[in-house]
Amino acid sequence: MTDRAHTDTASHTVRTNIALALNTQENGGAPDWAQILPAGRVIRGRDGRGFVNDNTDQIIEAFKRDGGTLLLDWGHGSDFIAGDSRAAGWIEELENRDGALWGRVAWTDDGRESVSKRYYRFISPVIKHERATNKILSIVAVALVNRPNLKMQSLNHQQTQLQEDQSMTLTPAITKALNLADDATEQDAVTAITELKTAKAANAASPSLDTHVPRADYDAAVAKATNAQEQLDALHTAQREAEIDTAIALALDAGKITPATKDYHREQCRTEGGLARFKAFTDAAPVIGGDSGLDDKTPHTATALNHEETAVAKAMGMSADDFNAAKQDDKETT
Repeated sequence: MTDRAHTDTASHTVRTNIALALNTQENGGAPDWAQILPAGRVIRGRDGRGFVNDNTDQIIEAFKRDGGTLLLDWGHGSDFIAGDSRAAGWIEELENRDGALWGRVAWTDDGRESVSKRYYRFISPVIKHERATNKILSIVAVALVNRPNLKMQSLNHQQTQLQEDQSMTLTPAITKALNLADDATEQDAVTAITELKTAKAANAASPSLDTHVPRADYDAAVAKATNAQEQLDALHTAQREAEIDTAIALALDAGKITPATKDYHREQCRTEGGLARFKAFTDAAPVIGGDSGLDDKTPHTATALNHEETAVAKAMGMSADDFNAAKQDDKETT
């Protein structure tokens, strides 16, 4: 992990992981005391970096000046915006035991359970140190972790091989991508990433009009387009019906079809390609409904002759039709 920036420009903070008791107390609970720093003038990790711990009493004095309480959380969650910042416990007292730094822990219920059930087995202090000498000045916080780092003695005097939590050095590619200074810290990177995530969330809530259209505007545009299409379809239908009516009327006038079949031909014209087929049919069809020449004629109504009329017609040598025709001529003359 990277160093965390501090207001004192001459000092720095860094997280290191240290073994917690591998075996819990006889009652199954978490230990009351935990070793925070091992003894020895130089605390060195496997990567070769070392921190000077030559005055444990000075660290204890700094602890008292800062309020006499240290937060013990899970995985340094309080250092990160999305982390678990709840307290697993509180370091309420520090002791110098032959150069090693020990802390008395007032566990919360969840914290005690995390250790007693072996969900977490190690602790990681956040230390403030001088940049120039790497001398440890104070302990800033402590966290429960599961990644051991420093080689030290556990609470039950078992030896555990650990490695220092290496600080993450930001590469030029990372600092350039995040638009950070060359000497930017991990916390600077976390802050930049958080800002990017916030901006991304804001863009998702209110996307740019260059690439997105508000839903209400989109729905209005779709409705307008649909209405325009419906109107266009209605216009095309009306025009089509007019063409069909004209073709039927011309065919009737030409005697190519009879009035009795005009409804049939109209339905056929409404099918796909039907109008073109109808026009081809009428062009080639013979005239079947021409002028009969009877439009100016008055039809005669055949009427049966009565007994007297039958006798007169017989005497005059006339048929019943001739007699009726003569009767009709007399009516028209009169």
